[in-house]
Amino acid sequence: MSTMMQWILILAGVVVCGALVLFIAGRLKKLNADRSQQTRRDRAQQDRRRDAIQSVRVIAMAVEQEQVDLAEASIRLHGLLQVLGPELLDQEPYRVFREMAEQTAHMHTHEARGQADRRDIRRQDNERLALEEQHQEKIRDAARAIRHHPL
Repeated sequence: MSTMMQWILILAGVVVCGALVLFIAGRLKKLNADRSQQTRRDRAQQDRRRDAIQSVRVIAMAVEQEQVDLAEASIRLHGLLQVLGPELLDQEPYRVFREMAEQTAHMHTHEARGQADRRDIRRQDNERLALEEQHQEKIRDAARAIRHHPL
């Protein structure tokens, strides 16, 4: 094998090695970027979970201190527990949050309430108040329990 051929093969080997180094460096850069992005997503998810748990505690405390309508609190706690621990909604004493959310789901809220007939709103308010009265003890017990649940 001639010296020229040896140099060509050496040069080809160096080029291949250089290309491999560039390829590996690109893959590592992408891998690090993906890890960094995943870390940010994980932190954001942890922050959302922490905020949701804090919201559960605040709403439950508001129920205990009678600072919020029981139906409103039940609906909000139902929504938060669907995210934090949906299995809790099938367990006592937390089942009442799901039941109240289901029993009030047909009622007008926000803009729809403003556009609804006054008699319809009055009927729904009476229905909501009756539900609150019927379930008030269970809602208060569930709020007390969820406030101290480890979630």
